[in-house]
Amino acid sequence: GVVVTGAGNGIGAALARELAARGARVVVADLDADGAARTVAEIAALRAELELVKRELRRFAADLTGR
Repeated sequence: GVVVTGAGNGIGAALARELAARGARVVVADLDADGAARTVAEIAALRAELELVKRELRRFAADLTGR
């Protein structure tokens, strides 16, 4: 995992989202608790979208292979 400080906004938030999108386990750290909570919510939504895409790709692959 990785700890991103200042992850409640700006470059820290962008870095946290990017690392999460690449599969890293991210600890969001910031003195601004509300900002950190927003970043965590964004990451959670991103992961849900990524999971949906994975499921759709698996279904597509299964349809192609007949499995």
